[in-house]
Amino acid sequence: MKIGEAAKETGLSISNIRFYEKKGLLEPEREAESRYRNYTEDILRIKKIIVFRKMDLSVEQIDAMLKGRADAREVLKNQEQELFEKMKELEGALELCRVLEKETSPLDMEPEKYLNYIAQEEQKGKKFSK
Repeated sequence: MKIGEAAKETGLSISNIRFYEKKGLLEPEREAESRYRNYTEDILRIKKIIVFRKMDLSVEQIDAMLKGRADAREVLKNQEQELFEKMKELEGALELCRVLEKETSPLDMEPEKYLNYIAQEEQKGKKFSK
């Protein structure tokens, strides 16, 4: 299976597949006569990469898991915690947006008022973007 067919099969672009190959996540065999890369054996691996990327795992984390340098359960547990922290930050940022939207003119807001609000909320345990 050539790269175009692999792209169609997996839904990835050809450039994405080449990127993963360049990063060492894929090592397609070369056909003896034509020297074209054959991705037939890589389809399952590409699909696994897609699943891991949907969890916002880095290429380096995926590489380490696939090559056995990192325990997959541990990586996923750490990722879950990171995503939870990001989610909490986004919730604080979302709430801040809603509060500011109530201003007549958000650009004319008093920054000290909102910095104090943020500080008070952070003392209560709320998180905001850094």
